[in-house]
Amino acid sequence: MKLKKNTLEKKSTVLLIAAMLLCAAVCAVLFVYLEGYTKGDIRGHWRICRYTLEGLNPYLLIGQPAAIESVGAIPAAFSTVPWSCVFGSVFYAGFLPLEAAYVYVFVMHFVAVAVLLLVIYNKYKAVLSKKQLAVLMLVPPVHFSFMYSLHFGNAGGIICCMLMTAFLIGKKHPYIAGVLLGFAMMKPQIAAIICLVYLFERRFKTLFTAAGIVIAGWLATSLVISVNPVDLLKYTLESGTASSTQYLGLLNNLKYFGVNSTLILLMNVAIGCVYTLGLYLYLKKRARVDSIFIFVPACIASVFWIYKNGTDYMILAFAAAFFCLLCMRGRLTVADYLASLFSIAWLQMSRCAVYLGVTVFDDNLFVRDIFKSADGLIIAIVGIYLCTLWVKYGGEEVIIKLKERKEAKEVKK
Repeated sequence: MKLKKNTLEKKSTVLLIAAMLLCAAVCAVLFVYLEGYTKGDIRGHWRICRYTLEGLNPYLLIGQPAAIESVGAIPAAFSTVPWSCVFGSVFYAGFLPLEAAYVYVFVMHFVAVAVLLLVIYNKYKAVLSKKQLAVLMLVPPVHFSFMYSLHFGNAGGIICCMLMTAFLIGKKHPYIAGVLLGFAMMKPQIAAIICLVYLFERRFKTLFTAAGIVIAGWLATSLVISVNPVDLLKYTLESGTASSTQYLGLLNNLKYFGVNSTLILLMNVAIGCVYTLGLYLYLKKRARVDSIFIFVPACIASVFWIYKNGTDYMILAFAAAFFCLLCMRGRLTVADYLASLFSIAWLQMSRCAVYLGVTVFDDNLFVRDIFKSADGLIIAIVGIYLCTLWVKYGGEEVIIKLKERKEAKEVKK
């Protein structure tokens, strides 16, 4: 049965705005409960960047006493990729004193999301009504992981904003999108799988630009600390990118049954790549898919395909926005409408549920990791469901119909 006029469907926009404001309120309360801006992740990453700029090899200093007292020690749990040791200062301000870097990272979160919102506004102002546009513009900043990233001072939220901006401007500005993608590769656990879509779509201008940023960052690190680029990669692999308690992706809990962590990561990578490719081919074959929606499968896969922190999940706001468009477009069955509302809530706030589960079972790592893996599985299913809905209700026609509805209302006025 389809929802009729004057029913819940007609009030979708107001309902979604209320839901987003509720998400914002929950995030605000949790931000205060978690003691606000703790800066926990800044110190380790800032020290990596700072030591690099001082000409010292940061990989040799991880978990060691401070080489420079005013900089401090790099905690054992911290590491990064070679191209991020210099260029990571874009996110962690290694060129500034630590106290100034705290301010810099805080401000960068809001600059990144403001740029994203401006791009959303310019792209959809001719398509959506003011209320509908408000829904889309609320989705990113009220995502749980934006708050969580800000809480720790992690670059995850900033990088997710950069990627979503790249998706939106990529067709008209492929080189700018490439620069954004290249800097987003400072966190390859988020961005690397998204490169597959650029490859499938043959968007080589963007890919080559991003590759240029990565290579330039890698060489810059090599020159500054006088270490061979290949040796830098060896240092990265030896230092590790995840602690023993780190969530490793969808198959994470296999580690409790004796499966090697490296094998688990490789299996998760394979699952993520197959998931992305499979849904990409499905969308290409079954629907008129615009240049933006095609990134949805990779965004979904990015949260379960490799090791992951709660600060990196904001990319799911991209998928949540398309569920919102479907709800505002209307003509969904009751079942699809209610399932879409659940999916929006889960994509936006699932990490809140996981956080509560982790808090309750704080002393039981196995149970804590079950919550994380279950979350990854639900997100994967939600991603498949979104792709089937996009096909079922016309793909690109969803955007076209929203635009026609707005134009019809303007004519009546």
